[in-house]
Amino acid sequence: MIRLWLAMCFLAAAAPAQRPEFVRIPPGSFNDTRFERPFWMGQTEATVSQFGAFVKATGYRTAAERASAPRTWKTPGFKVSGNQPVVYVTVQDAAAYCGWIGARLPNDAEWEYAARAGATTRHYWGDAIDGRYLWYRANSDDRPHPVGKKRPNAWGLYDVEGNVWEWAMSEPVNGEPLGNRRGGSWIVCEAIEPEPGRQPSPRIGLSKYYRIPVKYDHRYDDIGFRCARSQP
Repeated sequence: MIRLWLAMCFLAAAAPAQRPEFVRIPPGSFNDTRFERPFWMGQTEATVSQFGAFVKATGYRTAAERASAPRTWKTPGFKVSGNQPVVYVTVQDAAAYCGWIGARLPNDAEWEYAARAGATTRHYWGDAIDGRYLWYRANSDDRPHPVGKKRPNAWGLYDVEGNVWEWAMSEPVNGEPLGNRRGGSWIVCEAIEPEPGRQPSPRIGLSKYYRIPVKYDHRYDDIGFRCARSQP
């Protein structure tokens, strides 16, 4: 409760660029999952400025920083601006930020349900790739871009495809904790559906074919996150 109170105090005093906005996701069904109550998702991916405010307030050090890695959220290998999505964060790093603002990481079903916003097509806008909706290999100039510049989905979420992969919580496999990367990134290209009997090549898209489970300590220059809340 104290941590939540401190987070709310920060949000009240923070500059607008440091305040994450949340969008209400209505109840409904997705595959075998029924969402009886609404929940809230970050309108955009968490940004460098927002994560930086968390670090400044708490002294938090990411896994990359603790390992003295040459690439971190501050030095990802390309020019950084405050409104770009933060990268080089592990699942634990992302969960620490979300917890600090009184939120959490979405689970896999929540992420896809919110990202689809009722769409049944490969992408939330249709079946063909469309650069008006996302940053990907063909239009990204080899780097992530400021959040919220492409067209949102029907529920007002930006960049759920492209720009950076987003962490979603996954069930452990053989006792090993995993996280899912969802939605594709500025590095990847359009996907081709897998042939019968062959494994898919995960790329941009919303379905289970474009989900990549990896270890909780994984981090990279095209993986970020957005937070979720059960309450507003």
